[in-house]
Amino acid sequence: MRSTLTAGRFWLVHCLCAVAVTSCASTALRTEPSSAEYSLSPDALAAHVAWLSSDDLAGREPGTEGDKDTTAYLVSQFRALGAVPLAAPDYRQSFEISLDEATVQTANVVATVRGTREPERYVLFIAHHDGQGLCAESNDRICNSAVDNASGTAVLIEMARQVAARPLPISIIFLASGAEEEGLLGAKAFIEDPPVPLAQIEAAFGLDTVAARGYSDTVGILGEGLTSLDPLVRRAAARSGRHVDTAEGTADFYRRSDHAVFADAGVPAIMVTGLFAPGEDKFVTGAYAANHYHRPSDEAGPTIDYRGAAADGALLLEIAALVADAETPPRWTENSIYQRP
Repeated sequence: MRSTLTAGRFWLVHCLCAVAVTSCASTALRTEPSSAEYSLSPDALAAHVAWLSSDDLAGREPGTEGDKDTTAYLVSQFRALGAVPLAAPDYRQSFEISLDEATVQTANVVATVRGTREPERYVLFIAHHDGQGLCAESNDRICNSAVDNASGTAVLIEMARQVAARPLPISIIFLASGAEEEGLLGAKAFIEDPPVPLAQIEAAFGLDTVAARGYSDTVGILGEGLTSLDPLVRRAAARSGRHVDTAEGTADFYRRSDHAVFADAGVPAIMVTGLFAPGEDKFVTGAYAANHYHRPSDEAGPTIDYRGAAADGALLLEIAALVADAETPPRWTENSIYQRP
């Protein structure tokens, strides 16, 4: 199903969507087993994705008007829910990239919710807000990039809403990165000019293509065995009525998303999601990867099941809470090729 917003209605729909999403989040009911601490609304995620993947944004390619409207939407959402800017007063961390033989400007949007007990400690969540832009030579040229990665961006917003309402003992960074599809460039820009010392970021968690699969009581760890986070993931999953079982072949995807840039900088970084649990519909072999990934058909509609993405976001917040209470910060395992400087 296509979403069409005329330019004259752009900011009106923007405002109405923000109000609607806030309402959805405040009345969310659990649809899957989870702990008592956090709950994300699938309906709220769907509302964000419908907006972010509308044709008016033309696939959110870096440097375009759609890209600028996307960052404006993110700023308005973070500001409204109570997350404060971190990289700059307007939330944006701007940077330039080379694209199609031209230099264009795009931006990360960076927000934080300060910790109540140890605000100098951080856990970071990252989702890229850019998409594929005009990517096809057909009647429908727009790769609306609904699942990849409007869905991860939507989860990031709703996780921030949860934390703003119930802050953790440590600070949480919500990084909506730009230009991931051009080579993880937004994450690299953050690492090159971090708003807080990287040594204070204890762990980074990626959110990418999270709505490619519905709910599963099993989650996989992308980066399993690389960090000391695995036991915390298993503990949080058990508290949420889920368990960990990572699909074969998952490790091949570790370098393909923004979290890998944090790993290169020494920050323990993983993804935790039902996307990489075993099964015929896992990301590696499922219908989304085969039929919609980086194609015009990756667009918002009733066929996207957001229950898994909502459960994954809640689980990640449970993991962050365990990191906050741990006696020692996460570390790389001895056999990992990644280590702190």
